[in-house]
Amino acid sequence: MMSAEDVKKKRFIFLKALYDLSNGSRKALIMEEVGNKAQFDSQLVHDVVDYLTKNDLVRKYHPGGKLRELIESEEIIVLRNNGTKK
Repeated sequence: MMSAEDVKKKRFIFLKALYDLSNGSRKALIMEEVGNKAQFDSQLVHDVVDYLTKNDLVRKYHPGGKLRELIESEEIIVLRNNGTKK
């Protein structure tokens, strides 16, 4: 089991991968692709995305009835470490 600090680090790694893949812009990305860049397994990707969704850092949706889940970055979410978006 990961410590709270390890979980926090994993979330930051995921957000960094999301930021890198989106070039810092608001863009829909397939969450598994972000997870691959972060080198996370599928379960960790889902756990991280669930947390980020609940804390309004990403949005998860199913566009056009597609089965693959997508996430969309909210502005520059990597820098939101003090409760504010930059």
